Amino acid sequence: MSQKILQITGDFGEDFEVIVPFQVLHAVGYVVHAVCPQKKSGDYVTCVVQEGGEIEKFQSYTEKIGHRFFLNYDFDQVKPEDYQALIISGGRAPEYLKYDPNVLKLVKHFTDNKKSILVICHGYQILCALKGCIENIVLGGPMPSSYEISNSGGLQQQIRMEEALLYNNFISTPAYTGFLKCFPPFIEQLKKGIKFDDKVHIFQ
Repeated sequence: MSQKILQITGDFGEDFEVIVPFQVLHAVGYVVHAVCPQKKSGDYVTCVVQEGGEIEKFQSYTEKIGHRFFLNYDFDQVKPEDYQALIISGGRAPEYLKYDPNVLKLVKHFTDNKKSILVICHGYQILCALKGCIENIVLGGPMPSSYEISNSGGLQQQIRMEEALLYNNFISTPAYTGFLKCFPPFIEQLKKGIKFDDKVHIFQ
């Protein structure tokens, strides 16, 4: 039986950060259930494409409507104990998903049970909303994340946008530009289990 991975996302998740993990992990043989609160299998979320603000001379990134991403599982039917790992996709969706108690309850199962968690870009915001879940955990979030991560007891390490960081059961990358580096260690954890050495591993 294929191992199952849970992916949590929502409307205005970043296009690549939602679609690519789903496709890549399916392609290598895992079952990925993509879910969103208040939505069922067959419903869709609308993704956005984010651009660096410097392209259009703005102080922040811009967003344009991207693809429709069709969910393949009912959020209300998720049993977290059935899943080996969690993907928290980035984009703007985590800004409001972090206020959903049912999302936090699901994520807490993975943090409490030390299961593999791949957190992409602004996905860290959901982790920060769970009191104590990233205490002393090192994450390689985007630069604007440093205050939120540190105020939640975590440690943010500056890495380049195309890099990924592994610390215990957390694998993080600042954006989809780090996918080439974050998928290999994530898949290796899925195959071999998690080795806790309390060391920061950066994949360049």
